[in-house]
Amino acid sequence: MSSKGTSVSVRGGTPGVKYFASGRIADKPGSAPKNAVENYAFRTALDFQHTDKFSSSFDVNIVRNNTDATYPTWGAYAEYMLANPAKETPERPYGEQDWTIQGALDFTSVEETDNRMLSGALAYAWSPSINSSLRVGLNDVNVETTRWVP
Repeated sequence: MSSKGTSVSVRGGTPGVKYFASGRIADKPGSAPKNAVENYAFRTALDFQHTDKFSSSFDVNIVRNNTDATYPTWGAYAEYMLANPAKETPERPYGEQDWTIQGALDFTSVEETDNRMLSGALAYAWSPSINSSLRVGLNDVNVETTRWVP
């Protein structure tokens, strides 16, 4: 199993405005069936030199991870270890557990993580040795988990 990925970045500008932008798409299959991680990322930065003493900047960073898993986080092996062998049935040959063997194989867990960061800064050089700066930002993280157990 091999990972696939593409990334691109650009950088440039003038003495008054500089820019940077990059993006990445990556797809990595897992070691078990139906396991994979997809990663999408975008970053941009703008730097402005308004005067010799005054500058500002603005940055945006967005990352999304999608994780698909066959088994729950505790793993199928934990399910079998916790099974009660006295309650063996044809559907549950290892004893009573939360689901059948086929159910464990059909289990689907999808987790999407979004991380969005915005920041901006102002800077002023009062003299060669005295500088002031102000930076503000927002970091928003959202995690959504979807599980389906047959």
